[in-house]
Amino acid sequence: MAQSTTKSGAPSDVPPDHWAFKAVDNLYRAGILQGYPGSKFNGTRPAARYELGRGIDGMVQSIRADIAAIEGKIQNAPKAQDLSDIRAQIESLRAEIAEMRRQREEVNTLTERFGGLRRDLQRLRGDVDGMRRDLGSIKGR
Repeated sequence: MAQSTTKSGAPSDVPPDHWAFKAVDNLYRAGILQGYPGSKFNGTRPAARYELGRGIDGMVQSIRADIAAIEGKIQNAPKAQDLSDIRAQIESLRAEIAEMRRQREEVNTLTERFGGLRRDLQRLRGDVDGMRRDLGSIKGR
């Protein structure tokens, strides 16, 4: 059987409203089934044992590929030590963030105090200026 499909995956002679359309379409998309030349499935024709063998082999190969992909993911999955290291790094980052927050609070407190000192200095400057005026007026008498 030569590969021959439409854009939907299923060959053109499989009606979209047929009860088996979705199954045929899925099997074609997965590369498990192949049609006849001219985009034909010939769904009403009996299947030869060779054709059944080809279809079953396609399923087996697809399953093997899926298993290999899963095994690859398992082999590349983080190990317990990796996860432990990641947890330790997260805890270290949390501690650093907490320290940064504490320092930010200290900076905010210092900023407020500095602002208060600035206001106090401005008031003192005004008081000193007033005292100078008063002193000048006392000397002028």
